[in-house]
Amino acid sequence: MIHFTHPFSNLQVVLVCLLWGLKLSPAGMIYPVAIVGLIPIRMFLRRFVFSHAEMEALDSEEDFPEDAEEEEDDLRDVHVPY
Repeated sequence: MIHFTHPFSNLQVVLVCLLWGLKLSPAGMIYPVAIVGLIPIRMFLRRFVFSHAEMEALDSEEDFPEDAEEEEDDLRDVHVPY
């Protein structure tokens, strides 16, 4: 299920470069409008390019949910001397 992260990351890099170029150009005053313009781009991607499950995986805070549970168990086993 990781095959979709590379195209998404590449798209993010392209968009950041475009925004950076816009910010440095004479038209830099419309930079905040361009940031707001990213919302419809994301909505388009969510609807037509990436599936709902893929977007949920990209938006998750945990890298690997199965590993997070194991890490929590490891932390519970730590004994701190008083």
